[in-house]
Amino acid sequence: MIKITRKEGTKTAVIEVTNGAYKSTYRKQGWVPFEAEKTGGLTPPAHIETPQKSADELFLENIELKPISTWTKNEQKRYAKLKGLDQNAEDLKEVIKENIGERS
Repeated sequence: MIKITRKEGTKTAVIEVTNGAYKSTYRKQGWVPFEAEKTGGLTPPAHIETPQKSADELFLENIELKPISTWTKNEQKRYAKLKGLDQNAEDLKEVIKENIGERS
């Protein structure tokens, strides 16, 4: 994937496309690689934001991909803390299963 940019009137557009799409289509339409454009003095438009995810958000996304039966005790406690569940529950795994639905 490659970020490309093109000035459209007073606005600058930035999009991300595959290298093949850039070479076969977008380059012919006047788009240029974003990095090359940045070195030419232009800055990315203020309205385009790429939000950065926190470590906790990334943890939640990744942990929910794993079967609950494979989670370590530390992963269970961290998940419970982030989700506001009782971390000291006798059977924390069952509490988590109830929270996200059975999928172990």
